[in-house]
Amino acid sequence: MARRLREFWIDPPAGVPSDAGDWRTRVDVAFGVRAWRPVLGIAQVGLREGPSEELFEEAKLRFREVNGAPWMDGVSYDEWAADTL
Repeated sequence: MARRLREFWIDPPAGVPSDAGDWRTRVDVAFGVRAWRPVLGIAQVGLREGPSEELFEEAKLRFREVNGAPWMDGVSYDEWAADTL
């Protein structure tokens, strides 16, 4: 994966703008959703071991990116924490 990302940065495929956004956008373009699975896993573990609003929002965002479906859509951290913790 590291080689693939390196090659993407050095010589992006045709049709990919050179200013393809921040590094996260470029990772998405280079690897697709599988690149964010580890980040989702880390956020989920963090929610179990030391929940915070930041981890909750990260898990919501990455879950949608990885699975193509919402998680806790329309639910705030405070609502989730009241039901979960």
